[in-house]
Amino acid sequence: MTASAPWNVAVTMKSPTGATFCITHEAMIGPIASPVPRISNMPPAMQYLTYANPLRYAIDLVRRVYLEGASFGYLLHDMWPLVVIALVTLPAAVWLFRHRLV
Repeated sequence: MTASAPWNVAVTMKSPTGATFCITHEAMIGPIASPVPRISNMPPAMQYLTYANPLRYAIDLVRRVYLEGASFGYLLHDMWPLVVIALVTLPAAVWLFRHRLV
């Protein structure tokens, strides 16, 4: 018995989707599960620049939750910089967006 055309299309479409899921999963979990902290390997000047990057705090939050099982109280140390960054960048983005439309 030969395979029909729709079945062949379905099989070929599942293959790239599965590969994309695996690659995306590795890209997101890779920095979290890495045993070597990448910020400490940077030059000192670059380490200071990472304080303005919200991903520094977000990856540390997720790392603490997944690897250490940290509770909410322990995560406040990394949450307040995210709130400060949001309070600065969101109003600036709204202002820029409104003034570009006019």
